[in-house]
Amino acid sequence: GLYGLAREHFRLAINSDERHAQAWQAWGVFESRHGHSDTARAIFLKGLKLCPTHPTLWQAAATFEKEQSNIRRARSIYKAGITHCADLPKNAALSAAADAERAHSNVSYLLLVLWGAKFEMHQKRLPQAQELLSLAHAIDSSSGEVYYLQAMLLKFQGQLLDARRAVEEGLRLAP
Repeated sequence: GLYGLAREHFRLAINSDERHAQAWQAWGVFESRHGHSDTARAIFLKGLKLCPTHPTLWQAAATFEKEQSNIRRARSIYKAGITHCADLPKNAALSAAADAERAHSNVSYLLLVLWGAKFEMHQKRLPQAQELLSLAHAIDSSSGEVYYLQAMLLKFQGQLLDARRAVEEGLRLAP
């Protein structure tokens, strides 16, 4: 049926370019949504091995593990992704005007770091969330999302006035 046809198309995409990170990501999500957890995990892991500097693939794999209630594995994956992709923002800053793909990687890396911060907040690991938000701020100090999450963290810590200031600063920078 259609499921088999979709799988065949994913295989064709991977066979034509084994470093096609978006294909690995889409295939892993597809398998997960169809209840094939072991297959999805294997696809994500193989994709990460072949495409280790693709932030959204790391984020998709971590999200998959979180949805499977594998909190430790999700944390391990997003942390490995942050490590593997750490040079992307530096490279993107040097060549964003000439290389749109690098600029996209910079944004994707920021989103992976923010995903990790949200993940840690939900796990009530506030110092770890703060560390990731500091990294996110260093990547893009004008991102409204960084300020929003900083405000949420401050709210969780009972620092309501500081939370309000963070929201106001975020709105000033990214209305």
